Amino acid sequence: MDKRKLAEFCKIIDYKFIDISLLDLALTHPSTSTGANNQRLEFLGDAVLNFCMAATLYKEFPNAKEGELSRLRSQLVSGRTLVKVAQQLGMSEYLQMSRYELQEKGNHRTSALEDAFEALLGAIYLDSGVQSCHTVIIKLFTPLFNSLQSGDALKDFKSRLQEHLQSLGKPLPIYEVVEISGKAHDLTFRISCKIVDSNIEAISTAKTRKIAEQKAAELVLSKILPKSE
Repeated sequence: MDKRKLAEFCKIIDYKFIDISLLDLALTHPSTSTGANNQRLEFLGDAVLNFCMAATLYKEFPNAKEGELSRLRSQLVSGRTLVKVAQQLGMSEYLQMSRYELQEKGNHRTSALEDAFEALLGAIYLDSGVQSCHTVIIKLFTPLFNSLQSGDALKDFKSRLQEHLQSLGKPLPIYEVVEISGKAHDLTFRISCKIVDSNIEAISTAKTRKIAEQKAAELVLSKILPKSE
């Protein structure tokens, strides 16, 4: 592929390859006649993605049980989710395929996009290791954390706290941003939750403000509710 197009895609994902040939390979569909294609990178990227997601969920949801963490990870690494991310990156415009596949709009097929996205992660891992790959994954997937369909792990603790305080005739809790750290594409939010007429306060951190507020509310609830609740 033309080096300018490869450089263009690097800007989209906000990652600069040390070995640009790895990106070229990740974007090469098996239908090409070049011999080398992205299938082996896809295999590697699938494993890296699952590991990075597991590590992130383990950290972000300390109270979630194993089964819940597995369900959350399944949502984030599902083919449907990967295709959505690939489409947002415009990967279909960069896939290298046979002329026939392109005529048949094979570059827009969900299977091709899913495979290419996993291959991309495999390429980044080989290029500079798991930490760089993890950083890219967090940047691309953080918006999806807010739409996770989960049970206990993302229970609406803010609503529970609000309802509890209202039942006691007390004012609503106050949420404040204590600190925002990290680079623009990899922010960490530190949020406090305070009960106005008491000295109860909790601070929590997460990759999104919404999750940090939920975690802070959960900590406050654990301080004011009886163990049985």
